[in-house]
Amino acid sequence: MKSRTFVMISIVLAMLVSSIDATIMNTTMPVIAKELGRFDLYAWAFASYMITSTILSPVAGRLSDLFGRKKVFGFGIVLFFAGSLLCGMSSGMIELDRLSGYSGHWGRFYGPVSGHYRRRPVCC
Repeated sequence: MKSRTFVMISIVLAMLVSSIDATIMNTTMPVIAKELGRFDLYAWAFASYMITSTILSPVAGRLSDLFGRKKVFGFGIVLFFAGSLLCGMSSGMIELDRLSGYSGHWGRFYGPVSGHYRRRPVCC
């Protein structure tokens, strides 16, 4: 029973981090773009994140089937945090856009994994 509780807490915290990441980006991006000096590239931070995460969603699901959900989940979380840290340390808007794509790339690796956790099968 303890392992199920630990798994659920891990999944909920990962989804919370993803939600907080999106909320912070939505509210602070105009200020960040203005401070970095390239407000014309404002939308690319969102676009690069969404494009890479959308493309890699089926890849992440397949890799979790091949290597196990736990390994892919942990791998994705660690690299997502690294990408978010690099986004925070970026010094220019172009760098932020590229690193946001990197963060979206690895952020998708824990999305499908956390969506597939069920206690009992749904069918039959």
